[in-house]
Amino acid sequence: MEFRVNAFIDDITSKYVKGYARVSNSPETKLNIDIYNGPELLGTVTANQYRPDLAAKGMGDGVFGFFFQFQNEIINLSQLKVFIKGFPNPIPLSHEARTLFFIKSNNQKVRNFKESDFDNALNFVFCFDRNFFEHFVVLLVSILEKHKNINKELIFHIVHERLKFEDFLILERLASKYKFNLNLFDITDKVKIQNFPPVGRYAQNLYYKMVFPEILPKAVKKVLYLDIDIIVNEELTELFNTDLKDKYLAAAVEEGLMPQADDQRKRLMLKDDTDYFNAGTMLINLEKWRNDNIKAKIIDFVNKYPYRIIYADQDLLNAIAAGDYIQLHPKYNVQWPNFYERRFKSPFSDDEFRKSKESPAIIHFIGPNKPWHILNRHPFKNLYWKYLNMLNFDLNI
Repeated sequence: MEFRVNAFIDDITSKYVKGYARVSNSPETKLNIDIYNGPELLGTVTANQYRPDLAAKGMGDGVFGFFFQFQNEIINLSQLKVFIKGFPNPIPLSHEARTLFFIKSNNQKVRNFKESDFDNALNFVFCFDRNFFEHFVVLLVSILEKHKNINKELIFHIVHERLKFEDFLILERLASKYKFNLNLFDITDKVKIQNFPPVGRYAQNLYYKMVFPEILPKAVKKVLYLDIDIIVNEELTELFNTDLKDKYLAAAVEEGLMPQADDQRKRLMLKDDTDYFNAGTMLINLEKWRNDNIKAKIIDFVNKYPYRIIYADQDLLNAIAAGDYIQLHPKYNVQWPNFYERRFKSPFSDDEFRKSKESPAIIHFIGPNKPWHILNRHPFKNLYWKYLNMLNFDLNI
């Protein structure tokens, strides 16, 4: 008989590992679990402990748990592998383990967020897959460095795909240096982007901007979304204090497209006085977004006008939020066109544009030429390398 095995690691710390392993078509069979630290076998334990949570999930009598305590503290958890004896592949982390692994103190979960926690914090949200993890960590360090001395807490809502065990270790090491909170959403293989236009050179996860307002807790009413190709160069409390009134969001104009603003308006059927914004920095009114069911409006636009969409998610957000957004100061989304002569009308003066490029609050490396590319000549690319070097450890990308 071929065994059908279901096994996950639920919790892992420097002192112990906990999980379960079950043969679904032969529940009376008990599996032995080997725990390795690199090539060294630390020990073997049988998955025969009673777990009421497993029984509650319908896993037979629930007697499939295992727990192994290390004799010595494991410093480098990335070397730790857990196998079912006789099976070639290591047991994977469960979703719960991925979420809680590094938000612990003395092996205990740090907190459950209350509504007041969200109200009194600066809430950021990011959407990315593992290909962008290194750049996300650099962005994270830039934010943390600029917010070390504020009284408010930082909550980072991370909508991610396919992060690895080693990535969580890196975030844990950051948490030992900086004070912040993480609220993780692993959507690997859980979100299907159907009937949306191909995104070409853009990452498919750009479309996840359409779903994160539904994923985030309802208690989060205002959130700052940032693309991953960004460096934060100023403390952002003033930006968070922007009064969104009854608007969907606040964003800065897409300066590279403003000379062809009439073309963008015609293509997306915008009003004559509507400026096209860049979706890389958005302070979002989540209450209005949810109440007006923006996701449904976006899907409706895609179904009716797929031929009008060129710039993926950004086109869709502009089409739906047309005229219903507040224009941010240009310093909050400094793009490469900022460094050329301005050729469009704006509520901001020439002096404000000049100051924004001299002292940007948020630097957005738009386009295919990024600061991590050798030939990139962006005047602020040195900041990317500054924060990368501050990490002072190998990212293992």
